[in-house]
Amino acid sequence: MSSDAATKVRFAPSPTGNLHIGGVRTALFNYLHARAKGGTFVLRIEDTDLERSTDASTQNLLDTLKWLGLTWDEGPEVGGPEGPYFQSQRLDIYGTYVQQLVDDGKAYRCYATREELDALRAALPEKERAHFVYPHIWRDRDPSEWPADKPYVIRFKAPLEGETTFTDKVFGKITTPNKTVQDFVIMRGDGMPLYNFGAVVDDMLMHISLVARGADHVNNTVQQVLLYQALGQPVPDFAHLPLILSPDRRKMSKRDGERLGIPVSVSEFRDRGFSPLGLMVYLTRFGWSHGDQELFTMDELIEKFDMDQVTSSDGVFDMKKCVSINQKIIQSDDYTSMDDYLLHITPFMQARAMTPPIRHSCARSQPSSAPVRQRSLTPPPPSISSMKTP
Repeated sequence: MSSDAATKVRFAPSPTGNLHIGGVRTALFNYLHARAKGGTFVLRIEDTDLERSTDASTQNLLDTLKWLGLTWDEGPEVGGPEGPYFQSQRLDIYGTYVQQLVDDGKAYRCYATREELDALRAALPEKERAHFVYPHIWRDRDPSEWPADKPYVIRFKAPLEGETTFTDKVFGKITTPNKTVQDFVIMRGDGMPLYNFGAVVDDMLMHISLVARGADHVNNTVQQVLLYQALGQPVPDFAHLPLILSPDRRKMSKRDGERLGIPVSVSEFRDRGFSPLGLMVYLTRFGWSHGDQELFTMDELIEKFDMDQVTSSDGVFDMKKCVSINQKIIQSDDYTSMDDYLLHITPFMQARAMTPPIRHSCARSQPSSAPVRQRSLTPPPPSISSMKTP
């Protein structure tokens, strides 16, 4: 991507559950990059998994980002020039670009059934089955041989020779021999795009200049680069962010969170009385830091954040540290105004049948009584003291 291209990034979650802290870290880094560069932050909902996507999960995504203050410039509720911003509403667009690839001889119909492919896999020596590669059954068939009355998928015709290289902002130069890339499916028989194809078409049409996402997507990138090239489009920059790990050094999952007593969805942190800024300041530690500075206002994060300084080392979630940072953020007027404190503590206390403090009883300037704000955090409030820590 040329250096004079307008900065435009996106956060593209799938609405299959409540927003995960790993997703929030990705959204946060994209948001900070866009704001630091004076660019555009796009929210796109990747809801092509119709069986798992729900309206409730979509609403949770929107509500969570609003609670955090990560406002988007284009996307659901605000619109924009490249909408719609739900993939399920863009199927005609994907169909147009699939047909372009087929017409150009860069993709083809594959009529191989799951049973046929399973039989071919089973015929391999057992140690090779896990590495089964589609054997090009329909790759070189003439379109005149395509049956008109049988179901099919569309596969991309991957190059058989050479190599594909891209430079990642976090991991550096990554090269993949093309012979290791199989002819991957880009569209199912029901017209739904597969992840790599849908993401490329959307990022291309939305003029995304930087794709920043979790490091678990690195293996998808070579397929996406090949798709950009086949469509004759410039390849955006990529930044694959380090993962958030559980204390036993596994990628943090909902099951791990339940097992270790660590909230995984942002809704859980909100319901336990955490500060949105406190949570985000802690999550920036997974891949970025600014010297020895521990606490930041949002303006400071925007001013100091640099995507080029993101490191590749995965980080272990430390609940005690997360709580500590949250306490410091909540206790200080430098990071949390009294109005913001009351705004966030009131629903937390009401949900527990507790009487919310009134503003004058919280004021630091009142020497005659212990400030509720300080007292509620020293010792830690119920939202913190009741948590398990690993």
